[in-house]
Amino acid sequence: MVDKPATRYAATFGPSERSGDPTARPRGAARSPGVAWGFYAARVTYYPPPGMPGPPPKKSGMGQTAKTLIIVGAIVALLCCGGAVGGGFWLFRTVQDATSGPRDAVTGYLDDANAGNYPAAYDRLCGAVRNRVTEEQFAREWAAEPDKGSYRITNTSVRTSNGNSRAEVHVSWDSEAEVFQVVQEGDQWRVCS
Repeated sequence: MVDKPATRYAATFGPSERSGDPTARPRGAARSPGVAWGFYAARVTYYPPPGMPGPPPKKSGMGQTAKTLIIVGAIVALLCCGGAVGGGFWLFRTVQDATSGPRDAVTGYLDDANAGNYPAAYDRLCGAVRNRVTEEQFAREWAAEPDKGSYRITNTSVRTSNGNSRAEVHVSWDSEAEVFQVVQEGDQWRVCS
């Protein structure tokens, strides 16, 4: 008589065998050697035999994957915030650089004219205005103007079309406001209104 090898801890499968599950082992198949206790296969858990220790307890807290995802997320958020701050600073500096020329031209013009330095103010005018008005006429007109007091520049907009740059500089005094037209002639901004 030939002895059959004993199957230790045989598992039986129920519904998966009938449902046509290709991963299900036939009824009575034994646990594969080297499979740890507590291994889940085809909805079946192998429990250790009596007297053997069970599977190690699961670690509490976050796993390594969760920690890695949090670190990667924090780095991405930091890079996005840094990019937004850097981009905002670059945009601010670009606008400041584009509008500083016209603002400086109007500020110099008004400061010279208010101080009575009419030749310097006249030199800040564009060619078209200087062709219409002489320096003496300009000085007489400014001398006849009442003192408006201190001013402040409230807005500056610059447009470039076909290589010609123009700007509007809004200036307000205590009682009135005025818009100065400024054009770029060569590398200099000049008041043209």
